[in-house]
Amino acid sequence: MRHFIVYSQHARTSGNIKDLAQAGRIDILLHSMLHAFFTSNAIREDVMLHLVLDGPPTPPRRITIEGSARISWSKKDLLKVLQIALYKARPGVEKEVMPGVRVQDEDFISLVKRLSREMPAFLLDPRGTPADETIPTIQGDALFILGDHEGIPGKLRRKVRENVHLISLGKVIYYTSQSIIILHYLLDQQHEPTLRIFS
Repeated sequence: MRHFIVYSQHARTSGNIKDLAQAGRIDILLHSMLHAFFTSNAIREDVMLHLVLDGPPTPPRRITIEGSARISWSKKDLLKVLQIALYKARPGVEKEVMPGVRVQDEDFISLVKRLSREMPAFLLDPRGTPADETIPTIQGDALFILGDHEGIPGKLRRKVRENVHLISLGKVIYYTSQSIIILHYLLDQQHEPTLRIFS
């Protein structure tokens, strides 16, 4: 299973979202959702995407989406999935808001530490080992951690540093969703993905 964490420091944690950019760049999360799961003609079923929203009014919110989720994958419908998850979130409880979609008030540090105990974890960083050297060594499940357009704050990075390996996609800085595609490409060269073809 391929796990991705996308952290957003300002993404709104209320379902009352009217303007994607003004809601803490929710559009970046939607693009990440699309590119984490989509190929040209299929859905990746061997993926779990964890979105960590840390903006107002009630941070944090962790929304986990599985590739097996039977939801509509248009950008408009994915926004509705996020809104439903945020509306249904309850403090201290992990809630399944629809099959394959769960929400909880879990923070970034707790999530990274929990998942890194179960699988190797890789944080994208320009100072890291080249990803095309590291990924061929991965066996089994793996976790990849990315930020939005502002990246992951230094204080959070320092707190999870001992739990992760740093990997780099090179000198060019890519969008979050582009980085996910590149990681998928490198992983696909090593491990055949599990795909659900559109019918």
